[in-house]
Amino acid sequence: MGLRDEEQRRLTEIEHGLAAEDPRLARRLTAVRRPLQARLTVLVPCVVAALLGGLALMTVGAQWISLGLIVTGTLLAVFAPTALIVWRFGWRHRRW
Repeated sequence: MGLRDEEQRRLTEIEHGLAAEDPRLARRLTAVRRPLQARLTVLVPCVVAALLGGLALMTVGAQWISLGLIVTGTLLAVFAPTALIVWRFGWRHRRW
C-alpha cells in the first residue's frame, strides 16, 4: 500500500529538513547495511569450517601425540570462530 502524494511530499520535506539540520545523522540513516540473514549466510559456514578444522587438527595431534597440532587445533577451534563473530558483527562499544 503506497502513500498518497501529499503524504509522500510531506515525508520528503521532513527528510530534507533533517538532512539539512544534521548531515551526519542523515549519512548514518541512509547507509546501506546488509541484512542479518545475508551476514549469517557468510558467517555460519566459516565458523563451522573453523570448528571442524580445529577438531580435525586436535584429533590428528592426539593420534600422533603431537602437542603442536593439538595446540594449533585448539586455537583454531576456539579463537577463529570467536574472531569471526566479533569481526562480522562489530561487537564494540557503540554510542547511540
